[in-house]
Amino acid sequence: MNFTEDELEAAYLEILESLGWECIDGRKLERDDYHSVVLEENLREAVYNINKDMPSSAKEEAIRKVILLSHPNLIRSNEEFHNMLVSGVDVGEYQDKDGNKRSGGKIYLVDFKNIKKNEFQAVNQFTIVGKSKRRPDIILFINGLPLVVIELKSLSNDNVGIKEAYTQIERYKYEITDLFKYNSFIVISDGVNAKAGTISSNEERYMSFRSIDGITIADTNSLMMEVLTRGMLSKERVLELTQDYILFLQNKNEKIKILAQYHQFFAIKKALEKTADARSNDGKIGVVWHTQGSGKSLTMTFYTGQLMKKFNNPTVIVLTDRNDLDNQLFGTFSKAQSYLIETPKQADDKDRLKELLNVSSGGIIFSTIQKFSPKSGEIVEAISTRNDIYIIADEAHRSQ
Repeated sequence: MNFTEDELEAAYLEILESLGWECIDGRKLERDDYHSVVLEENLREAVYNINKDMPSSAKEEAIRKVILLSHPNLIRSNEEFHNMLVSGVDVGEYQDKDGNKRSGGKIYLVDFKNIKKNEFQAVNQFTIVGKSKRRPDIILFINGLPLVVIELKSLSNDNVGIKEAYTQIERYKYEITDLFKYNSFIVISDGVNAKAGTISSNEERYMSFRSIDGITIADTNSLMMEVLTRGMLSKERVLELTQDYILFLQNKNEKIKILAQYHQFFAIKKALEKTADARSNDGKIGVVWHTQGSGKSLTMTFYTGQLMKKFNNPTVIVLTDRNDLDNQLFGTFSKAQSYLIETPKQADDKDRLKELLNVSSGGIIFSTIQKFSPKSGEIVEAISTRNDIYIIADEAHRSQ
């Protein structure tokens, strides 16, 4: 199935429109400044609408912080914005509506709970002037913020396709850098294949999204463009992926931005459902089965982050049966500390394990199962009878 690029763009816009996006021709948008990548008036309207109880001074301070991201490095700037988007923008002292002075507060850019309070626009051929003048194929704006970039290349010419779409994105990152400071994730497609990645993904890390509902998995020969678009780009799904399924890993001297793959996304959603069930039933959540190289450590990291966030700061024990696995997992979790909120801790011995467990809430603890074995003649006593301690066993061997 071969499309010209214009036909491919029109096909994408048609699917996006069916998902509830307002489709706008970027060539017809009246703008004062083609260097700006944020639709500032749309952002202002959303900020005022979502934060009704906050004064105008605080709202304007938040908008300024969003427009003038402080970090010169692209990925650091992107992380700074991502934190503002997900957790709210910190503002300084302000006066509340009763005239009382407040030492600080939060301004929210998006309403993640009430989706109807947000504005969703798919804009094609949006001109941006940076080091040169460029027009990305489609940008998805939420409340005036350019969160998703879609780059399309026709498969009808054998010399181009999804590889060329990736190369074009890399050029854009250099030529219109500001666009990518606000980016949640990127989609590249040739009309048949479609893959998603982040601003730090190399070509191999752009991955297909092979399911819309987590039940039916699309065959690799099917039209992946439609599956990815319906699976990732509905209004609800873009917000969900942005809020909960993106993390930044500190890797040596650089940061890497990770977007959960489709199997991780659906596995975590299912595991959270089963976690809620297990609390009122037998306490057994279930098993997530991974093939080698499918990102098990990151699935565990995402799941733990969501447990801490959605289950009122429980204690999580990550259990292995080998020291090298314990160290490896602890290393991954430690690199993702900003996502987990809590600082992961490793129990070096049994006494330290007891000490870490003897708390009223919170904590991410790494231990090998051997530390739970009683010593010779030891009387085994319960360390804690709390019902909010979750155990994640790496590799479901009999020992676990």
